[in-house]
Amino acid sequence: MNQPETLGANGALVYVAIGASDVVGEGADNPDTEAWPVVLYEKLPKGTVLHRTGVPGSTAEEAVREQLPLAEATTPHLVTIWLAVNDYRNEVPLDAYRKHLDEIVRRMTATGAHVFVGNLPDLGGIPELAQSANPGRLAALSSEWNSTIAEVVLDNGALLVDLKGASEGMDEDMAMLISADGFHPSTLGHIALAEIFLHHIQSTF
Repeated sequence: MNQPETLGANGALVYVAIGASDVVGEGADNPDTEAWPVVLYEKLPKGTVLHRTGVPGSTAEEAVREQLPLAEATTPHLVTIWLAVNDYRNEVPLDAYRKHLDEIVRRMTATGAHVFVGNLPDLGGIPELAQSANPGRLAALSSEWNSTIAEVVLDNGALLVDLKGASEGMDEDMAMLISADGFHPSTLGHIALAEIFLHHIQSTF
């Protein structure tokens, strides 16, 4: 099992980013410096420590096994979780997804950390996913998944980061926010994700 990556010196704030390929910067021009958790980290107080436990392609079930123990071991103060797109893409049953997301959020909030959970963005703006269903069905499925995510967040006392709301009506901009592979965030997309999460974090701390 890989050890979590740490950036920065010891400080008062320990930030853990749980997720998938976005956490390691896929789609960005310079993944090491432009992954959205790194962009977010750069805006946090000086001395903050960042642990990125994200694994490309990870589903929530895989994150329970591979990332959660590492995240718990850091004794975090701040946690971001974005684990939904791969489960949706892989057609994981929603009940199974809910079970695993609930375990992650529950165990992270039990550490005493502030936990921020992202939902599904506007899938119509992600070319690879937009091709998988007609717009009406895509919107209905997205709504069902996001309702589940919102319930898990509320049940566990975490905080929802509404990527769906933030990305609605951005059809023209989405072309710049998605990388050439039609799936991962571009460099601008990573910056946008960092700003959305940061907005919610600054409203809470």
